[in-house]
Amino acid sequence: GRPAGRMARLLGSAPTRAPRQEPAAADRPRNVFFPLQIRHDQSIRYFCDYPFDDVLAAVVAWGERRQVVVNLKGHPANPKLMKEYLARYREGPWLRWRDENVHDLVQDCDATFVVNSGVGFEALLHGKPVVMFGRAEYDCVAIRGRIENIDDAWQACVGSDPQELARRYAQFFDWFADDYAIDMSRPHARDRRLQQLAGEIAGMLRPSVVPAETEVTI
Repeated sequence: GRPAGRMARLLGSAPTRAPRQEPAAADRPRNVFFPLQIRHDQSIRYFCDYPFDDVLAAVVAWGERRQVVVNLKGHPANPKLMKEYLARYREGPWLRWRDENVHDLVQDCDATFVVNSGVGFEALLHGKPVVMFGRAEYDCVAIRGRIENIDDAWQACVGSDPQELARRYAQFFDWFADDYAIDMSRPHARDRRLQQLAGEIAGMLRPSVVPAETEVTI
């Protein structure tokens, strides 16, 4: 495969430098971090096959059943909705509400569960297993979550190898930096990439919409 590129080198995530993933201590229960999203957001409506409330209810119930602590953090953009969730899901032995920085929470927990939150992308930077119930740019390296059987995803988390995660994440970040993201600070590379994307979009349109002889410009 392609050698680790600039993003992988920047992150120090080459396979020989796997992120440290501590096993759960005997007196410490397993923990997952689940950052809340806004249920009517377009990223939920169009890129998840489950209503967000169904995912949240399933994860909370699973944590209590399997005695895994589910750590919830509210979304700052909708305090009213978060108060509704806070009233519905009271803290207990297997459910906690947290206020810390997301990076601290990711690092403190054994895995991060998301629908398709950007927090899952950040969890990759920590080398942590990520379970995704929806779809996003990084779902190719996340563990697929199904609310009907969260156990399968959890087993993939606890059985994951940190070095293998580091290798896969490094490849993903190489692709993301080199082939997906657009560096707006480099005009030549920016214009070339935008021209390429414009051509790809034109190619997906019907010939009756964009005739073959039409020149695509940006």
